[in-house]
Amino acid sequence: MRTPPAVEPPDVIEIVIEEKAWRTAEPRVRSLVRVAAVATLKAEGRAGGGVAVLLAADSRLQALNAAFRGKDSPTNVLSFPGPDAAAHLGDIWRSASAPAKPPNRARPWPRTCSTSPPMASCTF
Repeated sequence: MRTPPAVEPPDVIEIVIEEKAWRTAEPRVRSLVRVAAVATLKAEGRAGGGVAVLLAADSRLQALNAAFRGKDSPTNVLSFPGPDAAAHLGDIWRSASAPAKPPNRARPWPRTCSTSPPMASCTF
C-alpha cells in the first residue's frame, strides 16, 4: 500500500487593492501579487504560511508612514514582519506610484532596508 504524498497546508495570502490605479495599470495585479507571494513564502521555507499585501494610493502610504514611522513624507513601500514563531511572514504596503527618484542602477536594489522592530522598511 502506498503512502499518500504529504499535503502542505494552503498559503494564506490576503491582497487588498484600495487604489483603482493598480487595476488600471495592470489588470492582472491580484494574480501577479499572489504568484510573487507564493514564491516568496516557498523561498523563505514558509510554504503554507501567510502574507498580507495592501496596494494603496500615495496619500494613504504617506499617512501610514507618518503614523508608523513619524515621517510625514511620501514612501513607496512599508513592510511589517510577522511574529518570529508565527506562520504569517508579514505585511507589505505599496503605493501606486514609482519612487520620485529612480534608483541608481549601479547599486543593489533596494538601496537600504531597516529591519528595526516593529516594522521593516526599504528605501528604493
